[in-house]
Amino acid sequence: MVLGPKHFQLAKAWVTSAGLWGVAGTLTLFYYTEFRTVLQYVPLYNTKYRNWPPLNQD
Repeated sequence: MVLGPKHFQLAKAWVTSAGLWGVAGTLTLFYYTEFRTVLQYVPLYNTKYRNWPPLNQD
């Protein structure tokens, strides 16, 4: 199958939606898994980790 201009036009139309779904899915994953190594750097959300013991820095 050869990709033509129509395929690139369709891909360009869907890239924003796919990106937003990817971001929403990633944030949902972080929310449900309590992925602290990443979430401690997210503004406003990291306030829940202020009283937790520090992570091991081995």
